Amino acid sequence: MGTVYVIIVSLVSLLVLSGVFSASETALLSFKNVELEKISAGKTRIYNALRYWLKNPNGILSTILIANNAINILVSSLTTNLIANYYAKDNAVVLSTFLVTIAILIFGEITPKLIAKNYSSQVSRLVISPLTYISRIIYPLVFMLTQTSKIVARIFGLSIVDKEIATVTETDIRSLISVGGEEGVIEKERREMLDGILDFSDLSVSDLVVPRQNVFMLKSTDRISDVFTEIVEKGFSRIPIYKDNIDNIIGALYMKDLIPALKNGKLDSEVTEFMRDISFVPETKTAFSLLKEFKDQKVHIAAVVDEYGGTVGIITIEDILEQIVGDINDEFDKSEINIKQLEENKFLIKASLDIDEINEKTGLNIPENEEYDSLGGFITYLIGRVPNKGEVLHWGNLEIFVKDVDKHAVKYATVKAENIEGEDQEVED
Repeated sequence: MGTVYVIIVSLVSLLVLSGVFSASETALLSFKNVELEKISAGKTRIYNALRYWLKNPNGILSTILIANNAINILVSSLTTNLIANYYAKDNAVVLSTFLVTIAILIFGEITPKLIAKNYSSQVSRLVISPLTYISRIIYPLVFMLTQTSKIVARIFGLSIVDKEIATVTETDIRSLISVGGEEGVIEKERREMLDGILDFSDLSVSDLVVPRQNVFMLKSTDRISDVFTEIVEKGFSRIPIYKDNIDNIIGALYMKDLIPALKNGKLDSEVTEFMRDISFVPETKTAFSLLKEFKDQKVHIAAVVDEYGGTVGIITIEDILEQIVGDINDEFDKSEINIKQLEENKFLIKASLDIDEINEKTGLNIPENEEYDSLGGFITYLIGRVPNKGEVLHWGNLEIFVKDVDKHAVKYATVKAENIEGEDQEVED
């Protein structure tokens, strides 16, 4: 009987150990870098061990797996020997397999892992030091088995490397922002700003450029006296200057530089007399790098060119910052309608707005396509030309009335949907 008691005590102890190792695996894999920062003040041994785990997880993870498998084998063997004292050998094997499977699932896997998932930080702090110690003791075995695993993986064309655990991903951050917004913890404006910051790294200059047909420019031969009234009406603080054609931008006029001309009565001078140099940037440049360039060079405007050197448009520091903080209106900006609801399912829309923004704000199902980005582009794509003012177009359940056309581009249009809840339709290439 003494032997039976020893076996029973051993089985209980092994099941506890199995649960500890399973809990350790779940807790450490759930441990986040933000939790590490909470214990960084003391720079303790636990902090250093957890930091090492996040950067080099394979060693300790292999230790956990080896220990857990060894324990499970021992549990199965001891249980079989115990039951064999009371049942025939064949029956003992079947019964022990059933009992061991149930016991390991409940006490060695499910229960400890659920606990560890909810208390990952606390469990990680408790187990990291012992696991580090055990890992060093059985390092030769861990090393041999790890190398063997790498060889097997290479046979199948795979590789095993000790990658640092991605403790906080962009997806995690976006999910937190989304949940925070839905629960009211994060205000709408702040949520939009945070989303803008995350999206910012993916933006290029081509995503933000103001197309050249929408840019107010001055000819190099223009005199201040001839264009001053128009300059004031437009309200821009920086205006590109071109020579011969708009593909040949040679500089920019800063409104503040005209103050001496007003004081000294030099309004008959050509705009080039007050012209400053302008930077040229490729449309493939990232918005982040351009913002840094603007900051370093203390400039606020640049001309955007394509791969052939042709002018695509212009971009300002304001265009970039608006992607993060939203629309910025200064004292010179005139109030301009972007989207105005006229009646149910009918909207007056600025044609330069992106289709996805229009659909999000209105619920209209205007089709998207790689051939265009804006409502104006959609209209032009539909009929293959610039429409005339007052022209009416139809697509699916949408009726589009071209309200205003400016310089070969649609400026405003009204869009009416007969059934706003209708299915999306696609425009074929």
